Amino acid sequence: MSSFRFSSRIDATERPGTSERSGAIHVSKIEFLNIPLFAEMDRVFKARLLTQFTQHSYRRGELLFEEGEFGDSLYIIMQGKVRVYLQSDGDRTLAVLGERESLGEMSLLTGDPRSAAARAETDVVVLRLMKEQFDALLEE
Repeated sequence: MSSFRFSSRIDATERPGTSERSGAIHVSKIEFLNIPLFAEMDRVFKARLLTQFTQHSYRRGELLFEEGEFGDSLYIIMQGKVRVYLQSDGDRTLAVLGERESLGEMSLLTGDPRSAAARAETDVVVLRLMKEQFDALLEE
């Protein structure tokens, strides 16, 4: 597994009983700008967007989300691999995603239920953006 691509540090502490970390996340701006999902966004919006992400860690085999559940967030994989699959079709694998790839984009835009499930194939670190934060930025 490769090392984190955070610039200098992560000022975060794990919240007891969850995989969520609180505090500031310092992601290399160059790395963030190179994520394909954000390629067409201007730098000012990207800088504001970056502050809205929270870091989450999942152990191998843990579920990020289930097919059909309410979609409220986008995930960017910073470390590890995530399998996206259809629970309704015998757990058929649709894709295995890795570093700097994203999932949950449609839920971020529409809030529709998840069309597939996602599970950590390895230990995974993701950055998560909640729909309500994204929508608030768009309204500014």
